[in-house]
Amino acid sequence: MFLHCVVRNVSEVVAPWHRFAREGAALFWFRLVLGLVQLIIVVPLLVAIAITIWRMVQRGAPSPGGVISAILLGLLLVLVCIAVWVVARLTNDFIVPILFLRGGSCLDAWGVLRQLLAANPGEFVLYFLFQILLSLAIAACVLALVLVTCCIAGCLLALPYLGTVLFLPVLMFQRAYSILYLRQFGSELDVFGASSAAGPQPSCP
Repeated sequence: MFLHCVVRNVSEVVAPWHRFAREGAALFWFRLVLGLVQLIIVVPLLVAIAITIWRMVQRGAPSPGGVISAILLGLLLVLVCIAVWVVARLTNDFIVPILFLRGGSCLDAWGVLRQLLAANPGEFVLYFLFQILLSLAIAACVLALVLVTCCIAGCLLALPYLGTVLFLPVLMFQRAYSILYLRQFGSELDVFGASSAAGPQPSCP
């Protein structure tokens, strides 16, 4: 729905809700499964790390084997979190636009994206590196704004609806950036071009 509104420069709810109901359901189930997989992997790792640290505390001194085990488990936890973050980011930034253009299931969209990743690995690595820098810059600007306004801006941004409205320009920029990046890989992946060619969509009753 948000992608629809950004691409067409409208503020609609009913029309995209009905038009993309199937794609939205597919996206919901994919994200639910991804979250469950992350939970199933992360929770045992956290428990194992906690048990390892607790045993060292009970002994009164850290043992080399315990320290190494804790470090290895921590590194594995970090790798799992990074992998899940990458999948979630690819889903939001590229799978959603592909579903918007082609419909179908998330697996079909991932098939298209896998071909793009295999053919253009360097471009996507640069994309993620720039996204990290962009996120740091946005966080720094928000922090500066909160400090300059003596935390008043932070309180406003923390409010559920008002915070989203105030942060909307940043959200729109992030949403538009990914779909503009995607269209360099072919006109068939140009969300803005496809939207313009389709013309105005009829509103749902």
